[in-house]
Amino acid sequence: MLRKIFVSILFMLVAISYGQVLSGARAVPKMLNYQGYLTDTLGSPIDDTLNMTFKIYNAATLGTVLWSETQTNIPIERGVFSLLLGNVNLIPDTVFTTGTDRWLELTLEGPQTLSPRTRITAVGYAYTATYADTAQYAANAATDNDWVRGTPDSVLFSSNVICIARGDADNMFYGDSIYTHINFGIACTTGASGQSHAYATVSGGGRNTANGSYATVAGGRNNTASGAYSAIGGGDGNTADTSRTTVAGGYVNTAGGSETTVCGGWGNEANGSRANVGGGYINAASGDYATVSGGWNNTADGNQSNVCGGFRNTTTGDYATVSGGWDNLASGHCATVAGGRADTSEASYAFTAGWGSTVYTPYHYSAAFNGQTATASSQTRVGALSKASGTFTIDHPLDPMNKILNHYFVESPEMVLIYRGSATIGADGRAVVHLPEYFDALNKNPLVQLTGVGTSNVFLVKNVRANDFVIGGTPGTEVHWTVTGERKDQSAEITRIIMPVEQIKEGNLAGRSLDDDFLASTMSQLERMGEEDGFRFRTARGRKKYEEMKRRMAEKQ
Repeated sequence: MLRKIFVSILFMLVAISYGQVLSGARAVPKMLNYQGYLTDTLGSPIDDTLNMTFKIYNAATLGTVLWSETQTNIPIERGVFSLLLGNVNLIPDTVFTTGTDRWLELTLEGPQTLSPRTRITAVGYAYTATYADTAQYAANAATDNDWVRGTPDSVLFSSNVICIARGDADNMFYGDSIYTHINFGIACTTGASGQSHAYATVSGGGRNTANGSYATVAGGRNNTASGAYSAIGGGDGNTADTSRTTVAGGYVNTAGGSETTVCGGWGNEANGSRANVGGGYINAASGDYATVSGGWNNTADGNQSNVCGGFRNTTTGDYATVSGGWDNLASGHCATVAGGRADTSEASYAFTAGWGSTVYTPYHYSAAFNGQTATASSQTRVGALSKASGTFTIDHPLDPMNKILNHYFVESPEMVLIYRGSATIGADGRAVVHLPEYFDALNKNPLVQLTGVGTSNVFLVKNVRANDFVIGGTPGTEVHWTVTGERKDQSAEITRIIMPVEQIKEGNLAGRSLDDDFLASTMSQLERMGEEDGFRFRTARGRKKYEEMKRRMAEKQ
């Protein structure tokens, strides 16, 4: 005969899932883990095998049976048994989705029903399941088509034009078209009050404003994109306030002209139409299509002018360029300053390079180097010109369209100036020759040569003094005279010091042949003319330089 048995329930774990599970989701078993402890009337644990019937009610007493099942031959060892409720008859979703009061009743074979019923309770983390009510509401709600799946199926998009914002971030939307705005920043603003600016976007950052149609601020802080189709990539305090302007980043930059760009830097402004500032500090591109690539405090005011870099350089002429340097000015049309400091290219098509070089109006098409100032149009002005050799090249006077006439420089270890002329000896047997009034100020060590026409009876009565000299001879004789002198002005004296006739090679010049430098640049032409056999490089360095030049030319071709 079956002994009277008491049940001690140790613990119960509940895991419920809905009947419909989306593809790829994790299914939850519709069973309960149940364990118990059975003793006889004396309190001793039993060892036996029993049939058990389980029922779930909606009340502690009486009520309605919501689910039941019988499991047979349940092993009990030392009073303990363990099983899965729902192993025979799965527990349906409705048992737990239509109410909260649920009670479990156990009947042992005999039959003997144990009482009272055991209330089914939740584990701690199951409290979050209260939010599933919202999911159930959404599942049962009518479709509003605000969001639909696209192609591929994983893409979700809105079927209507709506506004999207980061919540609880103090963001603001203004205008008649706010439903087209996107704002994911913090304390950011899109649109403008009373305006119909559409499709404004703030992707992130703080205190950014996109109040132009199709304007975008990607990030950063305190940035404002107010022009239509304007964009700011990031940074701090940047402004793009005209149509189709862009500030990529940096600090307190302004793209104010139509379709202008500031790539970065600090305090830069692009105010001319389609102007561009690449970066740097306090640069301004004010001319239309003007560009400042970088540097500090540079200004490109001329239309289509360019300042590549440097400090406090300015272009005011159209198409003018300053490549770099300090305090340079290119104000002429198509004028260029290559670099240096305090250079000025004022004339059209002028070119300067060095320190303090100047080409003034009206000396157009001129170039000045190394602190020199051009004094005529189409002139090249340098302080000291050094060369391996020199030529004058002009059209051949007898065949100017088909030939060239090359004249070579006369070389000397002295800076010789030549003056020449003719005189006729008077009745007193004398001829006074007056040289230019600056002769004595410019020359030293003057020498006079005389040639009589038809006679050798000519001589020097008085040597050059105070810009004059006197010739003697037979009255009526025509005399051809030549006077040479050495320059003694300050520029000549400086050149004699820094470039003496004989000079020791120092630094990078040591062990290097200047002939090799010249030969490297001319050898290819000599080879084409078949004249290279008479010339050889003095050093391996010279040959290497030539081979490198040939390689680069071949790559370009």
